[in-house]
Amino acid sequence: MKIVPPNIDCTKNEINPITDLNAKGLSKYKKDALDDLINQAGGVNDLARMLTLPYMTVRGWSDRGQISKKGAILVEQHASLGVYFKAISLRPDLYK
Repeated sequence: MKIVPPNIDCTKNEINPITDLNAKGLSKYKKDALDDLINQAGGVNDLARMLTLPYMTVRGWSDRGQISKKGAILVEQHASLGVYFKAISLRPDLYK
């Protein structure tokens, strides 16, 4: 499987989601980052398998539109996903 860089990458200082976005914008930013992650992994089921997590855990992230702190860290530590998806880009609100 080829992983393509996501559309959202706040590590390049394009935007600072903590200061540049209001609460509604931050929520959309996190949802878009999660959607990119799920799409790049091949779907909810494939992402759950890659992270060795139950399907319902990842499905819950998708339903809520926000990944958990633990999940963001797992993604960053993953050998192929972590290259393109950093915890701060998935959950910028945790790094205030």
